[in-house]
Amino acid sequence: MRIGVFGAGYVGLVSAVGFAEWGHDVVVCEREARKVESIRRGVPPFSEPGLAEALARNLSSERLRVTGEALDAIRGSDAVFVAVGTPMRTDRRPDLRAVFACCDAIARHATEETTLVLKSTVPVDALDALEDRIRSSAPGRGPALAVNPEFLRQGSALRDFLEPDRVVLGTNDERSRLVLEKIYAALDVPRVATDLRTAALVKYASNAFLAVRVSFINEIAQLAEALDCEIADVANGIGLDPRIGAAFLAPGLGFGGSCLPKDLAALRRSACDAGETTPLLDAAAAVNATRLQRVARRVLARIDGIAGAQVAILGLAFKAGTDDTRASPALFLARRLALEGCSVRAHDPLARGENADAAFRRVRTAEAALAGADVAVVATAWPEYRELEPSVVASLMRRRNLFDPHNALDARAYRAAGFEYAGFGRRLAGAQSEAQSERDVA
Repeated sequence: MRIGVFGAGYVGLVSAVGFAEWGHDVVVCEREARKVESIRRGVPPFSEPGLAEALARNLSSERLRVTGEALDAIRGSDAVFVAVGTPMRTDRRPDLRAVFACCDAIARHATEETTLVLKSTVPVDALDALEDRIRSSAPGRGPALAVNPEFLRQGSALRDFLEPDRVVLGTNDERSRLVLEKIYAALDVPRVATDLRTAALVKYASNAFLAVRVSFINEIAQLAEALDCEIADVANGIGLDPRIGAAFLAPGLGFGGSCLPKDLAALRRSACDAGETTPLLDAAAAVNATRLQRVARRVLARIDGIAGAQVAILGLAFKAGTDDTRASPALFLARRLALEGCSVRAHDPLARGENADAAFRRVRTAEAALAGADVAVVATAWPEYRELEPSVVASLMRRRNLFDPHNALDARAYRAAGFEYAGFGRRLAGAQSEAQSERDVA
């Protein structure tokens, strides 16, 4: 199949490389000239495990090309995928201008034999307007619209694309469904073949449910701490129930990134526009916001009265395994503490420097962030931070205060090194269950 892809971001480039891996002929259209040149050299514009190698392989085989010209990705394509960003506007609706611009261009130049496929996340109530726009832009009948949501996790996006747990195919006509079936023929996974609107809601509902799980476990962790219980054992105990499962049951700073906050807000807004209420989703958003404020207050309380307090923030990406800081709780915390008058030094193994700001100082190593600090916060659960020796950390810091919201570190080892260690949902007195002790030793 010949496939065009609009957008070379996380979704677009990963999808394009994945399609090429399956043997399709793929042309990626990207409007930023700097990205185009970087990709042509085999250098992805973001960090994602395995992507650079797969990109180089498919560029070399000429199964994948990148261009700045829209027509190159449209002409002769069986399907053209739209995978551009839909950032959140101030009214908490997604900004669909880039999607509309791509669909206008595709409608003007594609034939009715082409399927226009949305990978960008578009609200259900915007699909009718989008179809009207395509029909008005096309010289004839124009391309058929389809919705094929992505479920990629940053840090494992290429593997998720090549080995997904399901494929959702939203179409309103048989021909488009067959085109998508042929594109995904290499996969032997469950398929959900449905209509456009339902496919769009599947994406929003999936991310909303994940957000609810994150907020749920953070609320339970807060309760576990108040009742002197161990959240790791609680999460393990409920996660072993096959009706629940273990995914997204790790406490932390809350959810962030480019998808969950935006999609949760958009779904709540769509419900409001439809005259419906979403008390569960509203609560998930409120718990997420409260969690960050609570951590910030605890850090500030620990350094209250210390003139020129120094804070080390370990991690800025919204989660380990990615360089993305969009809607990152770690970045929010660093900025909040800096605005409160703290002198903040931050380190992250991957997060791009341009995503930081003048509120705090970026340093090259974790040791540089820790040097002279009065308190350290493990804001992103990178494995590199677990490898730090507590005695070395103690020798670097001015005061031994450590906050570990993700419970990423060995609490016993840090307490033994003289630290005032605060995890999240862990026993305040430092006692641990036998099961937790075994995990720490392992």
